[in-house]
Amino acid sequence: MDTTLIGRWAGGLPLPGIGRDRVSIDDQDLVDRARTGDQAAFAQLFEQYHAPILNYLHRMVNDRALAEDLTQDTFIKAYKALPKTRDDLSFKAWLYRIATNTAISHMRRGKIIKW
Repeated sequence: MDTTLIGRWAGGLPLPGIGRDRVSIDDQDLVDRARTGDQAAFAQLFEQYHAPILNYLHRMVNDRALAEDLTQDTFIKAYKALPKTRDDLSFKAWLYRIATNTAISHMRRGKIIKW
């Protein structure tokens, strides 16, 4: 048995503070740079989160082409809103919230149009 894990686990649950923050320092640096208008930093964030957001939206709407459109809308909204965000922003959670709201809004519009 790996004894390095024994000090990290108590009763099968992770100890507080261990493994909680999955956002790396590099992510925060990229977010800070993107917030100031660095397009290369936002492009790196896009590359990192594009596939996970696309897959998440695909599971929500069950249509790959629509999920691709919603993913694009999500990143456009994030790019426009990022300069107005607070410094303590959890980028990943914020991005997933934008994706969720974008998908829900799309589905609501579809229900309004369809009789």
